[in-house]
Amino acid sequence: MPDCSSSHPDARPRARTPLLGWNSRAGRSPPISRLNWTEAELGLTVRRGFSTHWHDDRLGGAAVLDRRGIPFFAHPRTRAIAETEDLPIPAPIADPAPGETVAFGLVEIFYPGPGHTPDNTMIWLPEMHMLFGGCAVKSAAVAGLGYTGDADLEAWPDAIARAQSRYPEVEVVVPGHGAIGDAELLAHTRALLGN
Repeated sequence: MPDCSSSHPDARPRARTPLLGWNSRAGRSPPISRLNWTEAELGLTVRRGFSTHWHDDRLGGAAVLDRRGIPFFAHPRTRAIAETEDLPIPAPIADPAPGETVAFGLVEIFYPGPGHTPDNTMIWLPEMHMLFGGCAVKSAAVAGLGYTGDADLEAWPDAIARAQSRYPEVEVVVPGHGAIGDAELLAHTRALLGN
């Protein structure tokens, strides 16, 4: 049964994939249709969720999941920011240091360090060699970094380098917004960062 990552609308699960992603672009309402679609079209039950960082396009789905009784998790830094920003409060996972991982069912939560936000995390699906990069990873179609008001521009290149080092076997990379790609999205993001 899938977990649900607030990460991208187009990453569809395979038979044994424990995670389904979406981007709650407009905040709190899109996850309702995504949950309904998952149940009706895929015949899967969402059992838990994970947010890759605190912005509303990720954490915004927490209230929808909460109303359905689905537990929602995030990095402890995400939880701390959510508390100060009056956002839905996710349950925390263990607190990995930059470059470390935490097991989350059949997937791995990777904290590469600060980047797009101080709390951005990534999700690794080992069975599929797929990395949900969240908004720390940019799609090939963009020529800029997007919103950087909460970014750590000095640390971001190191965060992407840690992801490249940790997952050299990655085949599919899911950016926070835009088309799914491969490892070149990590290199593209570093290039956008001037690194």
